[in-house]
Amino acid sequence: MQSFTDLSAVVSTFAAQHALIVVPAVPARDVGPDVIIEPDVLDLPGFLELAGKLCNGVLYLSARPFEPDIADRREDFPERLLEFRGQVGEIVVAFAANGLVHLWERRTEWIDEWDDYFDGIARRKASRIWSSNDEDGDAEAELRSGDEWEVQAAVLAEKLVSLPEFRSAKLADRRRVGERLLPADTDDSVGWRAVRRATERLDDLAHERYGELEARLDELAASLLEDTGYQRAVSAAARKQAAEQFLIPRADGLHPPARVRDELHARAQHLKKVNRAGAGSSLF
Repeated sequence: MQSFTDLSAVVSTFAAQHALIVVPAVPARDVGPDVIIEPDVLDLPGFLELAGKLCNGVLYLSARPFEPDIADRREDFPERLLEFRGQVGEIVVAFAANGLVHLWERRTEWIDEWDDYFDGIARRKASRIWSSNDEDGDAEAELRSGDEWEVQAAVLAEKLVSLPEFRSAKLADRRRVGERLLPADTDDSVGWRAVRRATERLDDLAHERYGELEARLDELAASLLEDTGYQRAVSAAARKQAAEQFLIPRADGLHPPARVRDELHARAQHLKKVNRAGAGSSLF
């Protein structure tokens, strides 16, 4: 398997051969919807070939070496990860075409492990920074004590996860909503990381919460039939939308996956038919 440094070289070589400009950054997410192409769907050469056909002469490449700040070392600090210092643990290649940002990304297991460790530290900092009302700058000094970009992103992600508007946003809209909710002066790279972290966190929370609710769908279907919004809906689309709104407050403000919403709606409609049939048979 090629190292991520080798993958970066592949991008640079391709760009030179096709007279493309390489920008060492991830593009801002306000230029349009994202198209995320997974490595198991299209490998890097395939993605670059697509870029050569569609892009406007610019490739974006983010492959920052792993330089961990260990000022916040704890007892559970993963010492073995230090052997990866200087190596690239994440690579993101992107290009813009027809109003869409196309992205290809790969991450190593060890960079995921580091992020998990660092997120634990950053979440504690986030709690202090967002709740701090002191005037002596202690919270801001703590913010600067670690890897500034990563800490800022983690702090902002923690705030986004707590906002009802972001929690209830549909998956397709979550990046746009998250970027709108960030402070106006947020650095693009920090904002992108924050929204991604917050999105991943909500995905995990939604998977857990809706996994619990799926075991209660029959019970919830009966309650849904009593819901005023659902009763007023005439079309199937309107009933599904009412089912979404019914589920959100029962899942800690998290937007439901489409399959859970659709299954709840289907069970409610089935129960409605059963109830009608039972009512009809009691007349004879």
